[in-house]
Amino acid sequence: MVGSYFARHFSKAIVDLGAGVGYSTGMVDPGGFIPMQPFQVADLRIGTRRVRSFFALLMTGRVQPEEGNDGSIGNAILRDFTVWLDYPDSQIVLVPNRRARER
Repeated sequence: MVGSYFARHFSKAIVDLGAGVGYSTGMVDPGGFIPMQPFQVADLRIGTRRVRSFFALLMTGRVQPEEGNDGSIGNAILRDFTVWLDYPDSQIVLVPNRRARER
């Protein structure tokens, strides 16, 4: 999921390659219903890992994530990583796992 802040500042990163055209969806959270527009992304880079041709959701409604939260990374991407939570340094470390290396 991508919030409006990210979309405004990095608009070239959310260009739909066409597969998201004509679809809409949404979700309900404690703040209410959040309408979303699916879009197909050419690729995403997380460190040295490149994820090609996947779908993301752009939050289009007035209800948006808290300030400083540009969006969420879902399990389709996270399953290629071992996730380490470094609480003392307030960091999340993503290390490509065997699944990612075999692709």
